[in-house]
Amino acid sequence: MPFRMPPSRFTSSATRSDPGRRWRRSRRGSRWDWRCRRRGMPRKRSMVDYGRCKPDRCEDGICLAAQACPNKVMRQEAPYEMPDVHPTMCVGCGACMQACPLGAARVM
Repeated sequence: MPFRMPPSRFTSSATRSDPGRRWRRSRRGSRWDWRCRRRGMPRKRSMVDYGRCKPDRCEDGICLAAQACPNKVMRQEAPYEMPDVHPTMCVGCGACMQACPLGAARVM
């Protein structure tokens, strides 16, 4: 008999009766994210306001918002350079927004 995971790990509570519709939780999304995409709701994504972003005001030129990102979606190639965001990988957690002292990182 093959090993099977409990249904609650692979199916949402709304689709447990339909075994053909299964999904797995990934690092990029959560159950809420899956439901929003299914209903056509827009995902939250992080953005950087380059007019407000001043890496020289962060400690040693290292962007605090890029350090706070748990998925490493926001990256800074070198100190004192502007951070780049990979918008399709962002899960919209808001950690960058809370860490940025200048309010340049936003989740929209």
